[in-house]
Amino acid sequence: MLPLEGITVVSLEQAVAAPFATRQLADLGARVIKVERPEMGDFARGHDRTVKGLASHFVWLNRTKESLTLAVLAEVATPYLLEQGTLQRTASAKTENPPASTRTLRAEGTLAVQQPGHRQAAGREELIQVSEDSRAVRGEEPPDNGADKTVARIQFEVLAENPYKFTEHEFYYEVHVVRRKRTDLKLESYNIKRIPLLKRYGWGIHRAAEGKLALVACESDRYEELLADPSVKKTQAYRSNAP
Repeated sequence: MLPLEGITVVSLEQAVAAPFATRQLADLGARVIKVERPEMGDFARGHDRTVKGLASHFVWLNRTKESLTLAVLAEVATPYLLEQGTLQRTASAKTENPPASTRTLRAEGTLAVQQPGHRQAAGREELIQVSEDSRAVRGEEPPDNGADKTVARIQFEVLAENPYKFTEHEFYYEVHVVRRKRTDLKLESYNIKRIPLLKRYGWGIHRAAEGKLALVACESDRYEELLADPSVKKTQAYRSNAP
């Protein structure tokens, strides 16, 4: 009998660090349930296609695990995670012995689902400013080419239609996976400071304390307010490379 047999680990994980840690638990006999995002799953799946269409390091890190998809930011997801006991923050991993025959291992981590009455810790607000060499003097909509929309147009529509709805990673997921159907892209390598809305179209981006994004036109009073607020972090977008 392996030392962790009878223990269930429910892990909200992706990439390398957490999957590597839970793989050790699986190798020691634990039942590991890997929770992934709907549609895309763990973005590490698509880094290459070496093992029957999956990335080699993804297969190496996730062997013997079970997998399910769950939109953890959705309110309906909370009861499923609460049932597994995964929303309790702990200083270190520990095992408990509830009346049921299956024990649950709770591990330290960043939780995407909030319990009722609990607020996630807020960070510092940030204004990502228009590129210093941009020729734009006001916020402009990228051209709408109908069915053949540019990436800039899609990015504009996502942020203009959904202010303060998406974090940076969620924004890229919505743009490239949901709307462009590009599941092959390595979204973790993308940087919001490079997008053309900042470089060519006169838009700044306000990142709220909770990490959600919204467009701010460079000629607007709101943009000036954020620039003048000493509590707001100021970040310059990358140069536009305009001739």
